[in-house]
Amino acid sequence: MSQETKQAEKTEKTVFSEFAEPSRPGGYEGVRQPIEVGDPASVPADGARPADDELKQAVSRALQSDGRLEGQNIETRSSAGNVELTGRVELEFQRTLAAAIAAAVPGTLSVKNQLKVAEI
Repeated sequence: MSQETKQAEKTEKTVFSEFAEPSRPGGYEGVRQPIEVGDPASVPADGARPADDELKQAVSRALQSDGRLEGQNIETRSSAGNVELTGRVELEFQRTLAAAIAAAVPGTLSVKNQLKVAEI
């Protein structure tokens, strides 16, 4: 076999698929972290918000139940559906993940993420 034939055989072929997700559409999108969304049935049908203390406890439980945030120092506050996260986490993705989990708790209107990333 000639050198050109060997080179042609090594060439990879790209197959177009409508079902494949683009690797980075429009630039860098970051790492996607799956989160468990609360049970929609737990939201009252009348749309009433949970009390501040109930929401604070629900957010705290949701954060503690995610193993990727185990051992992190995260404090929660709630006021009229607005949740504030304070404390310190080890990694930047944990900071972002905590905010996403808090936002997914039924009754949360907004999340103010004041978490700091620990310097190594």
